Amino acid sequence: MFFRIISIYIIIFDIYIYTRSRNMKLFVIGLITAIGISTAHADWKPSKSVDFLIGFGAGGSTDTTGRVMASEIERIKGWNIVVQNKPGGGGVAMWVGLNKTGKTDGTSIGMGVTSSIQAGLATKGAEFPIQLNDLTYVGSVSFLPSALVARGDAPYNNIHEFAEWSKSNGGKGVIVSQTAAQQALINMINEKYGLNIKSFRAKGGANAMKALLGGDADMIISSGPHVPMLKDGTVKVINPVTHARHGYAPDKKTLLEEGIPFAVTLRFFLALPKDTDAEIQQEWAKTLQQVLETDAVKSIVGKLGGTIDNLGIDGIKKDIEDGVVTMKQYF
Repeated sequence: MFFRIISIYIIIFDIYIYTRSRNMKLFVIGLITAIGISTAHADWKPSKSVDFLIGFGAGGSTDTTGRVMASEIERIKGWNIVVQNKPGGGGVAMWVGLNKTGKTDGTSIGMGVTSSIQAGLATKGAEFPIQLNDLTYVGSVSFLPSALVARGDAPYNNIHEFAEWSKSNGGKGVIVSQTAAQQALINMINEKYGLNIKSFRAKGGANAMKALLGGDADMIISSGPHVPMLKDGTVKVINPVTHARHGYAPDKKTLLEEGIPFAVTLRFFLALPKDTDAEIQQEWAKTLQQVLETDAVKSIVGKLGGTIDNLGIDGIKKDIEDGVVTMKQYF
């Protein structure tokens, strides 16, 4: 765009030089000013449909929030948004695929969670397929009310009671995880209590919840789908896995308060492929903030127990970077 604007100015200046009429000179000066103002205020917009990639399967908190956001982007901006679920590796497969598209024109954007990248960088370093500088960050959406969750009729109400229940039942117990960070927590629980709890990885919160309600798991680590089910007692919170208690379960102690040194604050965030132009990045950042201020997005985040929290372009990158340091303690 910069070179196109310069070319226009050069052409108009040439016209000015060869024009002798004072009125014509004033006209050309006015034209230059008008072009300068219009180009300075011109906003970038996608030249075609936008692929909105979600790093988890359909039905989970990431998918639900992302689809509402996509709908609001269409309403506010008039852009055509095509939502696609790309589960795998806690969202890592989506980020790798996003970069492989090579679409640095702003027509492909991803939504995932911070913990997957943090855990990967903490454990694999330079061998991890997504490095900190491999994404063009847009901003964060919200932080999530992550917690250990059990069925409402489970005979335990905190992590200590779960450990005693497991021991008294011959080491029984299955906990479902979705990310490497969550698996690290399960490993810590086994080590602290001398257990051998089994675990398996679910592709998204919806699948994890199905495993819990279907009896294939005794606990899951949930980041939102559990919140609407608390009211009727279908599920219950065992312990939050974040740094602070949650407003929907203020009486439930965090794992830190229970003596387990684990706390991760997961955030949803948006990013574009590496090397996307700064103008496109800024327009997407502005669009994200507009969407987060809509009633529809506020409502869905609230229903899932989350909190709107946009750290901005630099803030979300630093949050991920700081989280890598924290994650290294758990692996």
